[in-house]
Amino acid sequence: MEEHRPDRPGGPQVPPREAPAGPYAPRWARLAASRGQGADAGRPLAALAAASRAAAVPVTRWTALEPRGWTLPPLDGRRCGAPVPVSVRGWLVGPDGTAQRLGPTFNNLSRTTVETAVAELAGRVDRHAPAGSRCVVAAQRFVPAEATVLARTLPDARTVRLRMCWGLAEPLGDGLHFDTCTVRDGQPPEDYRVTLKPTATAAMPGGTGTVGVPPRLRGRPVLSPAAALDCARAALDVAGAVGGPCDLVFSLTGPDRTLLDCRPL
Repeated sequence: MEEHRPDRPGGPQVPPREAPAGPYAPRWARLAASRGQGADAGRPLAALAAASRAAAVPVTRWTALEPRGWTLPPLDGRRCGAPVPVSVRGWLVGPDGTAQRLGPTFNNLSRTTVETAVAELAGRVDRHAPAGSRCVVAAQRFVPAEATVLARTLPDARTVRLRMCWGLAEPLGDGLHFDTCTVRDGQPPEDYRVTLKPTATAAMPGGTGTVGVPPRLRGRPVLSPAAALDCARAALDVAGAVGGPCDLVFSLTGPDRTLLDCRPL
């Protein structure tokens, strides 16, 4: 069970591990709050590194691809150095660190399928991307969420909007079903709307799929008002560490809350 617990801030820093030599072997760097990621990793990963001072973040490694003309040579990047299974996501990062998301997040991947996910994300880059842009890919230890909370902190630094679903926030054929609420000034949630949630996205061997939500949970709130208030407070703590409003993705597994993604607004 210990292997599946989220990493806590302040843990030991593991030296970066290189992929094996080959025709194309990107170096995967450990995301660490102790050093600035800068424009190399892009603002989303820089924000996640900063956020790790205020929230538990799974082991995350990233690499930057700079293929000529955006035509990738054969990849040999399967050994990303993150504990498997992993989630993989990518961005097109400009010279100034601004980032445009590339495609979906690929969840619950084995080490041998990381290469395929990297190639697919890189293949989504517009061939007319600005000069100096790079395809940045992050591989993060996969967390099999029982529920997911999408939080947006507003510029007033006191208001948080929450969307909550069972399972993973990965839209598949049947879509996702979210409860919503707003938390303001540390008070109980406002406008708490509970939707019927007949299906959810869950981990399956080799990836993810749509599953039926147990009938007793379909009309039940994903979070109690107290838990929603706690998530909102955690989101504001992260926004304070990042230095401004942001969109956050929290994974909930038992008593553990893990920050998976952080996008500055």
